[in-house]
Amino acid sequence: MKILSKLYLILCCFVCLCACHKDNDDTLTSDSLLGVWEFQKEEGSTQYTFQLVLAPNSRAGENVRYKYSSGEVTSSFNERHWNKVDSNTIEIEESTTSVSYQLTSDNHLVSNTDATLVLIKISENYGLYLAE
Repeated sequence: MKILSKLYLILCCFVCLCACHKDNDDTLTSDSLLGVWEFQKEEGSTQYTFQLVLAPNSRAGENVRYKYSSGEVTSSFNERHWNKVDSNTIEIEESTTSVSYQLTSDNHLVSNTDATLVLIKISENYGLYLAE
């Protein structure tokens, strides 16, 4: 009987450990994603900047800015929603579509539809764009 109780205890511990095994496996955690992610490129004499802002409670925003050689700057900001799809993917919901981004091993977000769109985290201060 003593052996059965020890086996039962070992089995219970094993089941508990296996049940919790996936809890800490996610590469993406909300805290590591929250902040401002940026992509920049030059198109002729125009500088293009795209910022993706991720905030708590699935709130997100996209800031697009063009700076022309004349010094003129145009900018637009649109609020969005985001969610975690799996351990390495997030999805940004737009008005009629959604865009997915993959977190790479070097902590960049890469668009699933345009591999040249690589976002680098520049700040954790999402509050500059999305108030709580």
